[in-house]
Amino acid sequence: MSRNGGAGTVHAVPRWQDCPDLGPADLAVVFDVLRASSAILAALAAGVRAVLPVESAAAARAVRAARPDVWLAGEEDNLPPPGFQRGNSPHEWGPEAGGRDVVWSTTNGTRALGRVAGAGWVLVGALVNRRAVARAAAAHSGPVWLVAAGTRGGWALEDWLAVGAVAALLDPARWSDAARAAILAFRAAAPDLPAVLADAAHARRLAAQGFDRDVAWCAALDGLDFVAARGPDGWLRRAADLPLS
Repeated sequence: MSRNGGAGTVHAVPRWQDCPDLGPADLAVVFDVLRASSAILAALAAGVRAVLPVESAAAARAVRAARPDVWLAGEEDNLPPPGFQRGNSPHEWGPEAGGRDVVWSTTNGTRALGRVAGAGWVLVGALVNRRAVARAAAAHSGPVWLVAAGTRGGWALEDWLAVGAVAALLDPARWSDAARAAILAFRAAAPDLPAVLADAAHARRLAAQGFDRDVAWCAALDGLDFVAARGPDGWLRRAADLPLS
């Protein structure tokens, strides 16, 4: 994918593999609605102090070997890897997680976060924090990259709709054609968004594994009013705890 567009263009990327190399002027938002983005936000809302995204379960275990105090969370084939304290569900986080640092590994979402590592600002986006993400993106005068994580190397409907949901709240003068396409998709789905998401391919796989409650939670708009932002140390924290400029 090219970097065509003006300095403040809002770009929409359908898979993390399609994202170009980003630089210090770029703000990137990664969307893995089902479920990494949504679950990371749920963990931070429950009081988790910080989340470190890594690209594999082995990398997560290596961090815990050096720091036994951290928890491990994430999934392989949608299930918690052996030895992990939590899976990838937003329903697993309660007050007992308060103050914890958590290392997170998933099939797509944490790899997508790794792909945008060169950006000056990296945020975690989902449907549940749509308006908070849009506020942060609107305040950034440079290029904005809304990156859908995708699934199994292909497009994921739920991530593309989330890209459109955020882009629709931004200045139309900044939209790329790809952003317009995502907005059109979101507006078509919006009247029955939970049902549309439940029929997405990955949602059906999750439901077959017993995670239908997760799908419903992740489909709700604007339940959380904060963003998760990457700090200089690579850990994600609630943006209230971090400068975004």
